Amino acid sequence: MVRERGYPTVRQLRRWVRAWQTSGEKVESVKRKPRYSDEQKLAAVEHYLNHGRCLAFTRRTLGYPSDVVLNRWLDERHPAKRRLISGIHKEVKRQAVREFCTRLVPARDIAQKMGVSRRVLYK
Repeated sequence: MVRERGYPTVRQLRRWVRAWQTSGEKVESVKRKPRYSDEQKLAAVEHYLNHGRCLAFTRRTLGYPSDVVLNRWLDERHPAKRRLISGIHKEVKRQAVREFCTRLVPARDIAQKMGVSRRVLYK
């Protein structure tokens, strides 16, 4: 039946049948329970913002699945906080490199001004 009708999986077909049996009507979609609570999402976003704005570090430390999920949570809660150096205009990047090489201010201050982690600035 799954191959013939093109349903996603046998498991999903079973879910649809179970939902149809309980409601007695055709079920368009069955909503999944959220995998992470709002508290877990908030903790991940706060960790990202307070520990160098590094997605990989946050993911490894807290055990979350992917950078894509963390990016989505960040964009939901703090859309302006996630600023990547690759998305910045070339002249701004050059200015950051100039400031970094002359070292009139600490690298941490330059990174904060650019909205990136210190590690990204060193790269």
